[in-house]
Amino acid sequence: MTPSTQFVYVTNEAGNNVTAYAVNTATGALAQLSGSPFVSGNGPQSITVDISGQYVYVVNQFSNDVWVYAIDPTTGAIAQVTGSPFAAGTNPFGVATTGTIQ
Repeated sequence: MTPSTQFVYVTNEAGNNVTAYAVNTATGALAQLSGSPFVSGNGPQSITVDISGQYVYVVNQFSNDVWVYAIDPTTGAIAQVTGSPFAAGTNPFGVATTGTIQ
């Protein structure tokens, strides 16, 4: 979930993609975003949004990489950043971000 609680992202291992949703902050209901699901690597296992709410990181266990996406702050749609995917070693399974906004 983004820090603003506007958007949620879910990995789909069998589909090799990421589904994105808008969150109704009054009810908690989810609405799938236009263009979703978004392509990912092979076997997405873990996902996180950075503390700034600008990027989504997805670890793909079977393609041994991390896909990085930029989040459109208005629509919540995601797009791969330049250079993505990035190598992640053999069978990566988790991802986390930490830090503070400067």
